[in-house]
Amino acid sequence: GPRSRQPLLVTGTLGELAADFTTKASYASSAGNIARVDERGLVTPQADGTAEIVVRHAGREARVQVTVRGMN
Repeated sequence: GPRSRQPLLVTGTLGELAADFTTKASYASSAGNIARVDERGLVTPQADGTAEIVVRHAGREARVQVTVRGMN
């Protein structure tokens, strides 16, 4: 709904250790009119629908599908 927020968590490994790369990654939304994502990876709904969030770090890329409901 309109007050929902969802933080993304970006993890990986450094050698044998697990690491959190959330603050080092960059984020983009394929449909900012459906879901926006800020520089910290916080996803904010805008309207009902589906968007894809693209996460990039250290030459790698991941894509996450986000479905927003209950905005009407």
